[in-house]
Amino acid sequence: MKKNSIVMFLLSVCLLGFYGCSDEDDPEDGKGAIYQVTLQQSGELNGFIKALVVTANGAKLVREETGEVYNGTAVLGDEELVGMKVTLTTMDKAIEFAVSGGAVDRDDEVVTAPMIWTVTVTKNGKEVVKEVVTFEDGKGVSADDLNLYYK
Repeated sequence: MKKNSIVMFLLSVCLLGFYGCSDEDDPEDGKGAIYQVTLQQSGELNGFIKALVVTANGAKLVREETGEVYNGTAVLGDEELVGMKVTLTTMDKAIEFAVSGGAVDRDDEVVTAPMIWTVTVTKNGKEVVKEVVTFEDGKGVSADDLNLYYK
């Protein structure tokens, strides 16, 4: 239940961020960019239920580790976030790019060591942000975990 709640919440945040976008936007007019997000995980990965949503309006995304292609939005749940590193890159220019993610404590009755996410976003090959998010024992669903938006 926790897993479904966090995934739906994060997906809603990303989709609301793109509500004002039109399908008529043209990424060839100088507005678009090639984006890449890299998530480095460390600490107690198994103690948390994790979700990451990456949305690229106007472009497909490819997961570097697996070659899997997503049509505009990649929703990665706990099963897809088992590795220490996840990298998603737009295949073409994206008009807008958003990254949302979070984690909740898997078992409230077990003390869990912290888990750390280091998230790096590049735009046209240049780093635009490097954010570190720490998840502590007892962590619940929150809108403040990871919310990045670029246009």
